[in-house]
Amino acid sequence: MVTKKVVLAGLAMAMCAGVVRAQTVETNTFAEINLMASMWEGNPSQITSLVNTQYPAYNGDTWQYIFPVSHIESDGDIHIDMAVNSSGSGSTGNNAGESPVICEIVNATSAQLSHVTSLSSVQALPVGIFRFWTEHYTAPVGERHFEFHPMTQLLTWNASSNAFLLDSDYHANITNDAYGVSTLNNDPAYEQELFNGDDDRMIATVMPDGNHLIFTWPSPNINYSQFAGIAMSGLTNDFVSNFFWFQPTSPMPSNVPVTVRCRIITNTYAARLASGLQSNQTVTVNALQRTDMLVVSNIIARMTAGQTTNVTAPVELVTLGLSSLGSVGPPAAIFSGSPTNGPAPLSVTFADTFTGSITNRFWSFGDGGTTNTTATSVHYVYQTTGSYQVSLIVSGLGGSNTNTKPNYIVVGSATPPPPVASFTNNPASGPAPLTVYFYDTSTGSPTGWAWAFGDASGTSTSQNPNYTYDYPGTYIVTQIVANASGSSTNHATITVSCPTITLSPNGANPTVLAGGTEGLAYNTQTITASGGAAPYAYAVTGGSLAGSGLTLSSAGTLSGASPVAGTYTFTVTATDTNNCPGSQAYSVTVLTQFASWEQFYNLSGTLTSGNASYTGDGMSNTNKYMAGFSPANAAAYLHVISIAEQFVAGNTNVVVTYLGANGDNSYVPGIASRTNVLDYTTGDANGNYTNGGWQDTYQTNILSGGNGSGTITSMTDSNVTASPDLYYRVRVLLP
Repeated sequence: MVTKKVVLAGLAMAMCAGVVRAQTVETNTFAEINLMASMWEGNPSQITSLVNTQYPAYNGDTWQYIFPVSHIESDGDIHIDMAVNSSGSGSTGNNAGESPVICEIVNATSAQLSHVTSLSSVQALPVGIFRFWTEHYTAPVGERHFEFHPMTQLLTWNASSNAFLLDSDYHANITNDAYGVSTLNNDPAYEQELFNGDDDRMIATVMPDGNHLIFTWPSPNINYSQFAGIAMSGLTNDFVSNFFWFQPTSPMPSNVPVTVRCRIITNTYAARLASGLQSNQTVTVNALQRTDMLVVSNIIARMTAGQTTNVTAPVELVTLGLSSLGSVGPPAAIFSGSPTNGPAPLSVTFADTFTGSITNRFWSFGDGGTTNTTATSVHYVYQTTGSYQVSLIVSGLGGSNTNTKPNYIVVGSATPPPPVASFTNNPASGPAPLTVYFYDTSTGSPTGWAWAFGDASGTSTSQNPNYTYDYPGTYIVTQIVANASGSSTNHATITVSCPTITLSPNGANPTVLAGGTEGLAYNTQTITASGGAAPYAYAVTGGSLAGSGLTLSSAGTLSGASPVAGTYTFTVTATDTNNCPGSQAYSVTVLTQFASWEQFYNLSGTLTSGNASYTGDGMSNTNKYMAGFSPANAAAYLHVISIAEQFVAGNTNVVVTYLGANGDNSYVPGIASRTNVLDYTTGDANGNYTNGGWQDTYQTNILSGGNGSGTITSMTDSNVTASPDLYYRVRVLLP
């Protein structure tokens, strides 16, 4: 790993004028960036999800085993490769052959090396400062890994306590690192490029899912550095850590001032020194560099799918040591007044905007009025027409400073300066219809306002108007402010997106619609939409209704005169008048008439086999359906009860008495009636008959109405002729 640092120094020395950068490409979610933005002092277990997303081969594993290298690197560090088990799995598992998680002890000693190498393969948690830093580049890839660097402690697993316990503390190691000075001496131009450079760019693109981003980072990057400069604040804090603002002056060129955050590690000597820092105090900072993920998180927060940003990669410093703490420099006299013109008497508020160490402010208002104060703002009333010079003298620990503005305040008939257009708006984006409130923040006392809201029709002359955008699009808002001395123009962009359009019915995905019965007209189902601008146009955009006998109209009506049995899954998209879409998945099932009959009797799944007999009475389910019987009535099945001869007027009649069924209209589609037919065939007295020779007696019996109950009835064959023995049966015609 250190050999990569040596290569880096060589590259940097060769690239002083416009550093040419390699690149590391990595994909993260918004949530992962927010996690990294919140990380300061932590351990590898806390970033397991980050690591395993980059290297899915280790999903389900936790990085809790240490494999230290056997030597101290040339920069004075001990490197510890993390693994997911005592066999070392993962210790060489990143895309450049290193561990995805590396922990480093800075300013290491031989005794510390001997101890930590004795713990190789032990279950342990290094604690340290989390760094996302694209330090290494091994052609053709930029290494993707995470660091805890510098380490502050080492915890080892204690089985009897069932916990990680403190093994070693490294806070004393966190002090000035000599390698930071040598890096600085080798390549000051590279350090300048780190903060100023057009070549150190971060490119972020939100993927179409709106959740993942592709980042392109500059690599390689230098670890250690040392800067002389000025503290721009005392010690302060955010939700991540304590820090102070710092402006490097060496090696930074004086014509390109930058301010960087110096984060402080607690319980270090640098932390004690930082607690006494004051704004405008000279100090030398020895530090590690890391990507300022809090700034990255803020940059991407308002990005949406498909958007790309290209900015200087944000950097902050992990403070190792502070030295050469000098005296506090003089404060700066910076102020503004409002309003700067108007009729007498004119009340003006003056504000000192410098945040350094100031013990007194002396104001001279140009009309003989003065005041001494420690307050950051004062009010003064000009009673007489004229132009006035305003001066502010600030005094502090480092001395004093004066700022004078000639003709700054114009009172009465004096010609005021032209205004400077400025405004804010809230919100800047959102779904249609979007009402935006505009707030004028122009300076120079404008007396007139003109607004054009970018949609070719919306205008206003109010100072603080609001406007509603009814249609999606990108709009350029123009503000013009004017007074007697001139005018000024300012612009802003408003982005209006499509609203969320909801289809009804909805719920499950897909949402199940009312079913139908094959061959019978489908009860019309109407799909509606809301949330957009009516009217809506409806269309099937996924799945299919092909072959179903069902159609969806553009008005959202699902219908069909004679649907076909089956289950159909499809997606309906409603598009509003502004071409904004909303979709919902649906499912509809069309049953066969047999299945509908089966479902009516709550026997779905029981009578699935038409050839089976649900009641065990010897009559199949299909025959029960055709005969009009209730399938749950075991006593109701079609059979002949008796056959009797009758002699009428010299003729022989045969009366066949049987159990039939009346019609059943209690369910849909229902059986209005059943036609029973009497058949006969010939046979002998021994019970033998010709099964394939059935003939129609032309006797029928129509049983209609009812609820599928069994009905005893009879039919008579009055055309009996001399013949062998006759056999009779009753059959039911298909509906």
